[in-house]
Amino acid sequence: MKPALLRHLRQLRRLAPAWEKHAAVDRVEGFLKRVPERRQRTQDGRLCTHFLDGSKPFAEALQEAAGDLVQGWDLEVIAPFFDQAETCRPLEALLEALRPRKVRLMLPLDAEGQALVDERIHADCASWQDVEWALLPDDLRMARKDIPRYVHAKVYRFFNARDRREILYVGSANMTTAAHQRGNLECGFLVETEPDRRPTWWTEPLEREPQRFEARSGSGEAATGRGSLLAVRYHWDRGLAEVFWMGSAASPRLVLSANGTHLADLAPVDPGSWQAAPAGLSERLRRLLPTTSLLQVSGEQEEELPILVMEEGMSHKPSLLRELTAEQILQYWA
Repeated sequence: MKPALLRHLRQLRRLAPAWEKHAAVDRVEGFLKRVPERRQRTQDGRLCTHFLDGSKPFAEALQEAAGDLVQGWDLEVIAPFFDQAETCRPLEALLEALRPRKVRLMLPLDAEGQALVDERIHADCASWQDVEWALLPDDLRMARKDIPRYVHAKVYRFFNARDRREILYVGSANMTTAAHQRGNLECGFLVETEPDRRPTWWTEPLEREPQRFEARSGSGEAATGRGSLLAVRYHWDRGLAEVFWMGSAASPRLVLSANGTHLADLAPVDPGSWQAAPAGLSERLRRLLPTTSLLQVSGEQEEELPILVMEEGMSHKPSLLRELTAEQILQYWA
């Protein structure tokens, strides 16, 4: 895992804006260089945690890390974006490399029950033997009784009920060719859990087939900061939010929101330096960031642009992970 993490940090440096000092990356890299490298892939028959840095095609990386363990297991995929194409090449590669027993793919839906995938992809995936579309249970899928949540999480879940084993990939890779074939900057962790009971499906088969389809592009969903020229930073140790405009002239008036909720109106931001955020935004981010760091920026282009909040002083950030089940973590990321 250590070489992959160091390789990923170097890649982040290359892609980051020149004005950023990379202090957090420097500290992580310094720590990693002092940590002994673990060379074994498994220990006592169980998979050691792996970091997949996106330097290899996704199915190939999974096969190299855990292929001999998960072949013949069930596979459950939770990802919001698929290709707009005749065939689902990522699914084909996973089936060929890992030969799962059965596969369930979470079907992304909008608030009206419309399937947010290309109809051709839907038909292609359903045509494969032992592959079916499915939905999360209502208690996880619904923000309120009548409104489905937007599921942002990406989870590839391999499990073997008979042997009570489960291996999860949790990261950034959607079910798109760009994500699976190194077209995007993707990463994630491959972790074997310790189930306290026989694992079973998280999702439920569709009761009826969707009647309407509207494919969505995941190209803007990577939230790398390439789309928007705005950066937002929050200091957990000081409770302070700041904004930075990367343009050559002052920004237009902007609006920040998250999960459909208004956060702040930004007056034109001068370029080239970090500036204090509007009053109230620091407190709103303090409440928001334990569950999501993804914001939307309006007013810069015709459509909303996603950005990720840069978080500093992380040792002061309250942790929810130790208190939540896997299902609850998925719900918070939705």
